[in-house]
Amino acid sequence: MTSALIEMMQRDTGCPRVDGAALDDFLRPGGATALFIAGWHAKRPETGDVAVIFREMLLDFGTDLRGALVAKEAEPMVQQRFKAPVVPCVVILRDGEPVARLSGIRDWSDYVGAVRTAMGAPDPVRH
Repeated sequence: MTSALIEMMQRDTGCPRVDGAALDDFLRPGGATALFIAGWHAKRPETGDVAVIFREMLLDFGTDLRGALVAKEAEPMVQQRFKAPVVPCVVILRDGEPVARLSGIRDWSDYVGAVRTAMGAPDPVRH
């Protein structure tokens, strides 16, 4: 079920899967970005729930937030680079620098607040 929810998230949002080689290219344009570290190696049951949250977050913020799914083989490197040891994890970045690491399932307001910080603006989420 988890992989089906991740596939749905990617299909509905157009979210790319980035490996270690593509990560810097993805982050290069700057602005507000989000990385979803699914924790393929950990097989955590909450990964599917976080995939749904990630999907909703990308859809709600539209073009103001770019998101990517971290490829399985790149997860250890990305976890170390962004100091995100617990998976699943959503790392919210502004201009390539982390502003939040949201591990496991969190309250929706935590995600919204982190994205607003990354955007540098208090704009409300679009519905």
